[in-house]
Amino acid sequence: MFDRLIRFVKLTITERSRPVFRSIVAGLFDAGFASLATFVVGLYAARVFDPAILGAYALAFAAFTLAANISAQLVFVPCQVDSLSLERSRRLSVLGNSLKLGLPVAFLSALAVSTWLLFSASDLPREISEALTFTAIACALVSPVQDHVRRMLHLADMSWAAATVSTVQFLGISAFVLLFVASGIPSYWIPFGALTAANLLSLIIGAVLGSRAMKGRDAARRFGIVDAVRSGRWLLIVVLLASGANFVAAALVTQLAGAPALGYAEAARICAQPIWVLVMGLRAVLGPRSMEAARARDRHRAGRISGGFAALVLLIGVAYVVAAGFDWWGNPLARLLPNAYAVPYLVLLWILGNIVIGLQSSPRAELIGGGREVGLAVAEFWSSLVRTAISATARVTDSFAMPVGVLLAALVRWLDYRRRAHRLYVEGEMKL
Repeated sequence: MFDRLIRFVKLTITERSRPVFRSIVAGLFDAGFASLATFVVGLYAARVFDPAILGAYALAFAAFTLAANISAQLVFVPCQVDSLSLERSRRLSVLGNSLKLGLPVAFLSALAVSTWLLFSASDLPREISEALTFTAIACALVSPVQDHVRRMLHLADMSWAAATVSTVQFLGISAFVLLFVASGIPSYWIPFGALTAANLLSLIIGAVLGSRAMKGRDAARRFGIVDAVRSGRWLLIVVLLASGANFVAAALVTQLAGAPALGYAEAARICAQPIWVLVMGLRAVLGPRSMEAARARDRHRAGRISGGFAALVLLIGVAYVVAAGFDWWGNPLARLLPNAYAVPYLVLLWILGNIVIGLQSSPRAELIGGGREVGLAVAEFWSSLVRTAISATARVTDSFAMPVGVLLAALVRWLDYRRRAHRLYVEGEMKL
């Protein structure tokens, strides 16, 4: 593991004589502040809401994630992949066109958030359900657009600009939460409301930074909605399976074990989020490079990136298990969010699930870069079946149904992705 990590560090410093290591640091800052923004929201919800209302928030959050991912995978990600054919200095030139294509799709998919009400607890007060629904719809519209702008900045080697956008998002959401609380706004309007306002503010900053970078440059060729849908249809199926399975899992736990069980699982998920921060930071910077290596069928380069990625995730993941996986005197999260540790081992299982999700990141990016989106959909189908099956046991497994389902589904995806990535390079070598 340490040999892989050393080779990975050398790669990040020397590859193509570019300061890739600084981009990785910027990517970690970007993902860190972006995740801290949602962490602030989750922390507020976990501190203020009782387990039943927190469970309702978790179900609405699952619907928000599903809706936001539809526009991301159907339009925005295909536009990002298409931009890889351009020099990095010109990739931002696709941004104006991609926003025109993606905004209508984002609006329509955001309306689907309201379906969470069909699966919510029957005794949930109307004013709470309405507040969560309206603010989650607004957030599902703005969030994927902001994510797309940040990722395009990464693709254009402007990772520190992307980190600036996330920093504004984090500072904004902290300020909006404080402002809304001081204004006396009911608590159930605040989580998604503050997240929406912060996303909108940081989106404006990102758009300004991107437009300044492209000032005086020619726009890239237009990528039509038909091209985007043709390219993104399999990625859409993947995200519908993944996010759909997450939503179905939350709905099943709510119906079979009760909203409080989902609330305890949600609190534990929030405590495990720092590993997700690490994974997202590395993926933001190294994901495009894994895609480039796969597109060129460069097994050696892809292996160095993947090996270093995995070694870093494992090392930090094990350290975080020791620090926050259990309720002990040296763990400040246990006192900050006692509900997260009310059920033993919930946090530990979420951390392990996030570690495996990190391990699958590089082979997933390679399959996207290699044009193997169909394989991603097949792998996601089987992993979604596994997660749904585990969730269906919630009457017995209670809160454990959520993290155990995530962990086992991630293991299925990881093994399948590795097999398909290996086949990608073998087939490429046979054609030479």
